[in-house]
Amino acid sequence: MNRFVSFASLAFAGAMMLWGLNAGAQQSGVPPYSPGTSHQQPGPSWADAGHPLLHRPFPWGSVAQQFPLINASFRRPMRSETVVVTLDGSDETNIAKVTTMGFEFTPAFRLHIGTHTVRITGVTQTGASLTDGWTFTVTSD
Repeated sequence: MNRFVSFASLAFAGAMMLWGLNAGAQQSGVPPYSPGTSHQQPGPSWADAGHPLLHRPFPWGSVAQQFPLINASFRRPMRSETVVVTLDGSDETNIAKVTTMGFEFTPAFRLHIGTHTVRITGVTQTGASLTDGWTFTVTSD
């Protein structure tokens, strides 16, 4: 019986800790952990001001992959059917997995070494049109 109580207590404590981390994240405006998404925090130059749509874009800064998984969360729920995702001016919406809370895709073409630009446009569920984006650099593969 003591083993069960100890195990149950540990399981409860672990669940409460995970819930506390997610609850704290929601209070700070950071979405809770979600399996299958990248949660690498952007560098300190990523400021909330001036980025009305995107949260936690990836890749951020430099990446050593020519086929990186590109993703971000939306700060506001979006009408997913209105979201358009471009990479270096090329519309990638048809290969992107877009939801009301974010998007992700892997480029269909090898990215050259150098700087790349991701742009996102769409309409929020409350009807506001938003445009946002970021750049990242491919260093090698």
